[in-house]
Parts: sequence; C-alpha cells; structure tokens
Amino acid sequence: MEDLTGKQLGRYQVISPVGEGGMAAVYKAYQPGMDRYVALKILPQQYARDAEFTGRFEQEAKVIAKLQHPHILPVHDYGEADDYTYIVMPLVETGTLADLLLGEKPMPLQRIRIIISQLGDALDYAHSQGLIHRDVKPSNVLIDKRGNCLLTDFGIAKMVGGTKHFTQTGGIVGTPHYMSPEQGGGDPLTRQSDIYSLGVLLYEMVTGRVPFDAETPMAVVIKHMTDPPPPPSKLNPDTSPALESVILKAMAKRPEDRYESAAAMVRAVRLAIPESEFIREPSQVGTVPTEDLARAEAAARESATDRPSQSTTARRVAPWLLGAGALVVLGTCAVGIFVIAGLASRASSAAATEQALPTAPALITTAPLAIAPPPATASPQLSSSPTPGGDPPAGSRIMTALRESSPADLPSARWPQTIADNFDSNVNQWNPFSELADEFGSRSFTFRNGKYYWEVMPADNLSVHDTPEMNPISDFSVSVDAQQLRGSQEADFGIVFRETAADTFYNFNIDSRQNYWFRMNNGGEWTTLIELTPSAAIRPNAFNRLTVTAIDGRFYFFINDQYVDQIEENTLRRGRIGMVVNLYEPGVPAEWE
Repeated sequence: MEDLTGKQLGRYQVISPVGEGGMAAVYKAYQPGMDRYVALKILPQQYARDAEFTGRFEQEAKVIAKLQHPHILPVHDYGEADDYTYIVMPLVETGTLADLLLGEKPMPLQRIRIIISQLGDALDYAHSQGLIHRDVKPSNVLIDKRGNCLLTDFGIAKMVGGTKHFTQTGGIVGTPHYMSPEQGGGDPLTRQSDIYSLGVLLYEMVTGRVPFDAETPMAVVIKHMTDPPPPPSKLNPDTSPALESVILKAMAKRPEDRYESAAAMVRAVRLAIPESEFIREPSQVGTVPTEDLARAEAAARESATDRPSQSTTARRVAPWLLGAGALVVLGTCAVGIFVIAGLASRASSAAATEQALPTAPALITTAPLAIAPPPATASPQLSSSPTPGGDPPAGSRIMTALRESSPADLPSARWPQTIADNFDSNVNQWNPFSELADEFGSRSFTFRNGKYYWEVMPADNLSVHDTPEMNPISDFSVSVDAQQLRGSQEADFGIVFRETAADTFYNFNIDSRQNYWFRMNNGGEWTTLIELTPSAAIRPNAFNRLTVTAIDGRFYFFINDQYVDQIEENTLRRGRIGMVVNLYEPGVPAEWE
C-alpha cells in the first residue's frame, strides 16, 4: 500500500503511519470536527473495488461499532474515500502485547492472569453478540496507559476473507502462528476457534515461544492441524500441571474438546493461577500507615461546595427495591458530609462541623449509560474464607496486613456520622421523580414504608445509579446492605463513589454468582481496575454488606465486614456517593431489598 501521509480521507487528515499488517495499514489521523487524534485502519484499494467486499464491510462495521466492552477497542466511525475503505478507532500509542513478548521469555504469572481474564472476558462478550474474532494474536491486543488490554480488529478477517481478490491469491484468513486447525482447513468457524487462538497466546506467554514454527506459513498451519503442541513444561519447567492442562485443553485439535466458552477458560486459568501465589503473609495484622490518617484529617479541612450541573434523564427502566434494611451508611472526616442509614441502622445524626455549608442543588443521576456485560461469570471452587483479589498496578503499596481485618481497623472508624436516613421520606433529596415515561421506558422512584423503591424495565444493557443531595467529598467510608429478592441473575448491585458526572465515577459491585469487581467510568470510557474475583465472603441468596473506604488515593473494599481487596487509584479525586444497579438482560426485571 502506498504511503498515505498527508492525504485527506473523508473527515480525517492522515498524519503518520503507525503500523501495517497483512490485511490493513494503521495511520494516526486528525479529526478537526472533534479536535482529536484517532487511528485509521485503512484497507488496500483492491478491496474497495470488490462489490462483494463493500457490502460486507458496511454490514460488519455496523455490527462491530455496537460492541461496548472495557477491553474491546471501540469503533468510532467507518467510511470510504478515494477507493480506500477505513475504520476509525481511538488512538492508543502505548504498544501491544506483541511488544511485551519480544524478549521471548515467560511472563510473570500475575500478568498472565490479568491478560487472559481481560481478553477472555472480551471474547466471551463478543461471542454473546454473535461475533467471532478470527484473528486473536498479540499484535491485535493493544495495551493502554494503565496496562489494560484492548482487543482490536474484530471482523477484519471476515470482511477480507471472502473477497474475489483474497480467494484468487490463495489467502488464509487469520495468522498462521495463532490459527486453529479448522481455520487452517477452511472449515466453518465457531467461538472455539477464538478459544484455540487464545490458548496459543497463553502458551506463548507461559513459555516465551509459540507452539509451532516452520519455514513457511503453510507449514505452520499444517503443524496446527496435525502435530500435538510441545508440553509447556518442557520449555518452562516452572509451569504447573494445572496450568499446562488448561493450555492443552484450549489447544485441543477438535473444537468440541476445547472449553465450551471463553468464560470457562478464564475460570480455569484463574484457578490454575490462584491469587494466593501473589499474597505475602502479613508481618503485622490490622495496622494502618499513619500517613493515611494524616491525609484523611487533612482532607477534612477541605471545603467542597461546587457541584457540576447534571442531566436528570433517566435510563431504560426493572423493579429494584432498596430499603427496608437496605442500609446506606456514609461515615466521613470531611466537612458537612452525610451519614445515610437505612431502617436496619439506628444511627443518629451528628454534626461534623459548626460551619454552615452552602446548599447544594438537588441531583439525581439516573442517566443513560452504555455499559458492557459483567465480566466472564464463574462459579469456581471458593475457599472457606475470602482472599484478596485483583492485580494492583505496578509500584502500588499493598497493605497485606489488612487481609484479616475489618472496616473497624481503618481510621474511618473514628470519623463522625453526620446524617441518618430511614427512607420514611425523601429528606436527603434522592431521586425527586415519582414516575417517568419516555422512549427509554417507564420508571418509578418512590418511598413507601421505610423503603426506597426503584422500578426499572431495561431495553438494553444499562447502568442506573442515584446519589443524594450532597457536596463532593474525597475521603469517606460507605456501606450498603442489599439482597436480591427475585428476577434476572444477569444483574449486579454496588456502590458508586467520587461521581462528578453521569458518566464519570468509580463502581464497586457484586453479583449473584459470588463475584466482585471494581471499575471506573471516566467520561464514558470504562476501565476494569480489579478483575472479576470470586469471594466466599459473598452470601448467596442473603443480605450482603458492601463497604468502601477511601483514604486519599487508596481504596479498601470489604464484603460483610471482611476485607477482600484494595487498590491505589488517583484518577478521580472527589465526588458524590450513591448506589448503583447494572442490568444486562433486556426486558427482564429484578428486585432488590
């Protein structure tokens, strides 16, 4: 393909090449209308001249553009100009998984666990939408600034694979080193083909090498079809039998012998690489660094008065019941912050300061938000006690001493409670609407008999969260008690905090399958900060208490007063606190108490 630097393609000015593969070239481009840089994936001109391709391209591009997942690179736009077809995506310039594998050395198990969890979750979501990737390989896995994986190039192989030019040249759809046997043989593909490719990628991360290599691409394809892969333990003696078994099952020659789904493979990897391998035994249990308390006390002197304006557009509405013991307690060291207690709590209000605070405008965030389905759900073997989960960013200071502690061990236990809410009435100005109906559906928000009811019937994946009238805060401790009474199992409940806009907040959630995870929505861009993690602390079919304590840039997570996780994260510094429900099964209601 010719160098397109300086060329104008539609609304996009091509700036410089980023990379080129067998099916397309990627350029950095500028979009003046949005004042942003983007990545243009540009296909060779011969494809644009193929009538069959142009029809398939538009159809596939529309499907791909609908994918919304924190570990799938989204598609902004697509088009055709000067006989070039192109796809527009966010520009990620921090490298790919292929860059991390250049040294041909085994990767740390902790990193492998994260990568497979993220990619498997992304593939499982895509498969649920009826899409098969067809070209899972390291160069199609971008790594963002936070070290998260972004799977890209969905559908490109399918777009190109059936064109006249491609078949005449004897092309193979996919990349030989990561190609499934059925892909090499030209057979129909299922999601098991992607699982095989993910297994090859796992093999390479564990051993530092691909399982098959040869002088020609076709020779590599034939090996995938006929030869058993060398046992990973032969190349990396530190490979456990459990992990080797996962790799070999994922790379089984027959699709039916592989994992049933990408989610099942993720569960197997997480069991084969348990988090206990990364947890050091605490030298002293229950201690908290004094600098955390100092930061918290310093935050108490800050004044938080301004609140950004907020849309009150409600999202497509399933019956959710919050209250009747749905305890929401906010203890804080900051000035003028609410303590909100449910019926199960008999906490009385106490003034945090004698200083009068400016009145903040009423704010309810039941805004329409695009969310990805929950991470690959699992029912793994749970231990008898919860274990810390998630993989903290490199360089974070992990306080493993908290592993056996409770919220009472933190400085927040000494912070004052300032307001109690028994949900007899809307004194704290939660959602002010009683009933709403629009194109998104019908919604009802009411207070009855000490219960706060949310009734929402979703038409799509959605997130609904609500915050009371309050000033933005930085440091706090919040607890929520809730139980799902009936309805969809494809739903979860949790805490929203440091919310500054309808699409900017942190979100700590649990689901009915005894999993928790932690995510950030920053301007509509979802980032998974702690992966889906099973925890025996979560009680099935019963009330569960979620507690989040924030001290400066460190967050501590407890379930039923048992510590489960922590993370250092500084992107969002202050904001409001509330409750959230996420629903992933359109048209199916659920009810929480």
